[in-house]
Amino acid sequence: IMIKLKKSPDKNFIVLNLTDIQLSFEEFNKNHKARRVLDHTVNALIKKAKPDLITISGDLCHEHEDKAYDAFADYFEGLGIPWAPIFGNHDNMSPPSVIDEIADRFLKRPLCIYEKGDPEMGNGNFVIEIEECGKTVSAIIMADAHEVYPFTDHEGNTKYSYETFWPKQFDWYREQISILES
Repeated sequence: IMIKLKKSPDKNFIVLNLTDIQLSFEEFNKNHKARRVLDHTVNALIKKAKPDLITISGDLCHEHEDKAYDAFADYFEGLGIPWAPIFGNHDNMSPPSVIDEIADRFLKRPLCIYEKGDPEMGNGNFVIEIEECGKTVSAIIMADAHEVYPFTDHEGNTKYSYETFWPKQFDWYREQISILES
């Protein structure tokens, strides 16, 4: 799935990437110290970078705290800049059905750029295509990093790796690159 964003010919398309926000619902309260730190940091970065898009690459909120995701979405909508989240390993500690419900709520936000993608690869595998004058000039590939992935070590023991792409995601990634190159 490719989402297209327009770039002005006379300026660079600026992406501000944030990661590991990990605030709880309580911490999103404007009077909480963690929220004040977030406000200060994000506002300083926005002022300096003047981004066209904010990406948030995983660990969006405190795990297992469903209502924190609504506060997270309220926060990013309030910035007035398109934002594209992707779930990380801490987010994925919640069951897939919960992540799916959170994604549905994100998709109702006007400035949120997100696609669920193929559920066999997790939730949130999509491409943001940057176009200038109708031509693709850049792309951002967003992919679910999952919580853990089981694998067998050289001694036959089952182990788990964290934040790993699943084999089907590698095929999907190669396919997206091929589409972008054509």
